Parts: sequence; C-alpha cells; structure tokens
Amino acid sequence: MSKTKEKSIKKIINEFDEKEDINGLDKLYKEVLTSGSVVLKQALAEAYLSIMFVYSMDYACGKIEGEETVFDMLKWIDKAEKLTPKEPFNAYRGSSYELLANQEKQPKEKKKYINKAIDQYENWIKKSPKEFKAYTELAEAILEKNIILKRYKPIDFEQIISLFSKSVEVELKTLETEKGYYLYDNSVAFTSFLFASYKIATLTFDQSLKTHQHFLTKFKRLAAGYLEKDSFYYYTWVRTLGRIVDYNKYVTKHKNYRPLSKNTIIEIQKEIEDKLSHITSYISTDENKLCNLGHIFHNFAKDKKSLKYHTIALNYFLKAKVINPYTWTYPVYATNVLKNMALLHVEKANIKEAQTAFKTGKEIFEAAAVTVGEDFTLFNYYGKFLYAYAKHIEHFTNKSLLEETQQIMLVAKRLGKNFYDDPYIYLAKAALKLGNKHKCLQILEDCYHTFSNEYSNYDFKRVQKSKDFDELKNSTRFQDLLAKRSKEGL
Repeated sequence: MSKTKEKSIKKIINEFDEKEDINGLDKLYKEVLTSGSVVLKQALAEAYLSIMFVYSMDYACGKIEGEETVFDMLKWIDKAEKLTPKEPFNAYRGSSYELLANQEKQPKEKKKYINKAIDQYENWIKKSPKEFKAYTELAEAILEKNIILKRYKPIDFEQIISLFSKSVEVELKTLETEKGYYLYDNSVAFTSFLFASYKIATLTFDQSLKTHQHFLTKFKRLAAGYLEKDSFYYYTWVRTLGRIVDYNKYVTKHKNYRPLSKNTIIEIQKEIEDKLSHITSYISTDENKLCNLGHIFHNFAKDKKSLKYHTIALNYFLKAKVINPYTWTYPVYATNVLKNMALLHVEKANIKEAQTAFKTGKEIFEAAAVTVGEDFTLFNYYGKFLYAYAKHIEHFTNKSLLEETQQIMLVAKRLGKNFYDDPYIYLAKAALKLGNKHKCLQILEDCYHTFSNEYSNYDFKRVQKSKDFDELKNSTRFQDLLAKRSKEGL
C-alpha cells in the first residue's frame, strides 16, 4: 500500500471514528489487516476501541439495551486484537462480560458472565504480571461474583485482599521506576482497595462490618507505602472517601446493599478532616497538584463553612497562579474562594473583613485582565464578582462599582459571541440597580431575541427566580415580554 493511500485511509478512519461509524470501519478492515502498515493497523484498532468505549458507557447508563450490543462490542475487540496482536485485550473482554453480568436478571446468566470476566482477568495477569490494573479488576470481579451468589466466605475475602495487595505492590514498583508516573487522583490500586473496603460495609450479610474493618486495616497498612513516597496521596485518600459518601446516596434501593450507617458516615467525615490536616501546607511546583488541593479544601470549606479551610484553598490557588499566571483558571478559582469568604464574614457581621476579601479579589481580577488578556470565562466571572461586591458590601449604593460591572460584562458579552446569557443577565441587573429600568428591559428583550430560535423561546426563569429583579414584577412591559414568550412558545 502506498504512503499516499495510507494517508487517505487514515483520514477516513478518523472520520468514521468521529461519526461512530462501525460499518465504515468494517469496510476498511480486510484491506488494512492484509496490507496496511503497523501504524495504520494501530489507527484502525484504536478506532474500534474508541467506539466500543462509547457504546459500553451508553450500555452501562441504560441508553442502549440488549445483549446483542455487547456481543457486537466483543466482535470489535476481536478485530482490534487481530490488528494489533501483541497487545493484551483481556481487559476489554472482561469489562464487556461484566456489563452483561450487571444487566442480566437471571442469577444463572449473571454467574455465567461474571465467570467469563474472571477468566479474562486471570489470563490478563498471566500475560502481563506487571500490570497492576489486572489484579484490581480480578479482585473486583471476584467480589462481584460473591455478591451475585450471596456467598460471603472468609477464604474468598482473603483472596480478594491478596489480589488488592498484589496490585498495590506492583503499582508502588511502577512509581519507583517511572518518574512523574500516573495521576494521583486516579491511582487505581490505592483507590480501588479503599472503595472496596467501604463497599463491603454496604453488603447485607451478618459479618459485613467486621469484614469491612478487616479490609480497612489491611488497606491502611499498605497505604503507608504511598504516603512515604509522597504525602499528596492524602489528597487521593480524601478524594476517594468523598466519592464513597456520594456513592452511598445510590445504594438505598438495592436488595444486595444497604446504605452506610450514620456512624460510618461520621467516621468518614472525621477521617477526611484527619487526612486533610497532613496536607495543609504541601509544597510543590506542579500547578495541577496545587489546583487539586485548592479544590479539595474549597469543597470541604463550603461544606463546613470554615474560614480556616477557605484560607488554605486560597493559598493553593494563588501558588498555582504564580506558577502559571497566563490562564483564567487560578484567578477565577481564587476569587470564588474570596467571595465565599466574604459572604461568610457578612453572615457573621464582619463587614470590614468581607470588604477586604472583595477588594483582594478585585485586585486579582484587575491583574489577570492584563496578564491573561481578554478571555470570556475570566471576564464573565470578573463581572459577576463585581456585582456581588456591589450587592453584599455596598448594597447597590456604589454607582461606580455598578458601572464597572457593566463595562466588564460588555467585554464578556462580546467575547461570548452570543453563546452565553450571563452577560445579558448581569448587564440587566446592573442597569436596574442604577435606576434605569428602561435599559434593563431593553437588555432582557435583546436577550430574548438572541437566545430564541425556531425551535424554542428563551426561558426567563433565571430572571423570575432572582430577587434582584423584584422591581420588574409589576412592570407591564416585562409581563408583556413573558406573555409574548408564552404565546410564541405554543
């Protein structure tokens, strides 16, 4: 096959991949398999797998139904493997069989498919004994088999612990040999073992809590290996515990599971606070690590309404901003924290502290507008921040601050290119608080015409729900606009 033809076929493969056109890929399959280069075969294999991933997600979410879909996915995996035979494809087959096991209603069929998944993961380990994900997948599949069979024997749990332990061992060795390896937020062995430990606590058998504690004790011993390498793994720990609490909301109506007890949730919250105490002053030159730490502390601060944790979050975002001052993200994240701090101070009637927080945020935005330049997200948040300042501190008495809000939101409106309604809403709010109801209504009418189309009319729910627009409630012009929307929407 000539280089020109290969280039043309690769372009077609990419187009079929984007369109999720399996039939198109199948038409190319025989030719690429028999006469394509290694690079072209790899491209076609990746396209099959890419579409397979989309289908597997849709199947898991219930968007696609029927066993035939998964059997089709298994055929695509077979083709991808023939194109690139040196790569292990047991992982893809194993996850496909797990999809079937999860969707099946009949216990016999569920058992059949989970056993097929286990076979695939065992073969994966034989082929790739240094692949820690293989041990994790096998551990989780065996746990799932026990849940399906409702067979909870100590010997099975010990096998699961042994597999998780092996996964941790291999992952730690990987960390030693590959610098900068892996995202700490997704450390597979670490997070999977911890998640499984709490999943066991939700199972409906007599020894579930005792078994949960046994798993947790084993996990904590192994976790020390990660923490010795980098205390940032406390972040991973906290992040996983947060996901466990979220997951617990969805196990209330399942015959094999029960929600975690209130005492267990309280213990998790204490565990989170304890782990956070180890990373309040983490030092790094990695902006992504600092950003992740900022988010984890900010989320905890909002939940606890804690100025202490808000301050820690702010410091992390500001440190990230020093490393990379040319992105909108860190100024926006830092000022979101400062706004929340200001509102907490307002609740406590600490007006001077609240004003200081808003002033500091305003200075950050002013500097970022120069350093980052004209960016929609930056200016959109900048305008909303100024409006919050005018509202909560100045109580709409500072005319120049409202006018500055308008100036910033006009820039955001231009940069948004009529894809976002925020600038319109805040321009209308600022006009109304400056006493210009006519201009406010003009902006809302402009917003209506901009975001209405032949299929739907703009929804004014944001305006109707906001107390900042209460002055419009008795406005005949605004009521006419709402009536027009309703009439045209019929």
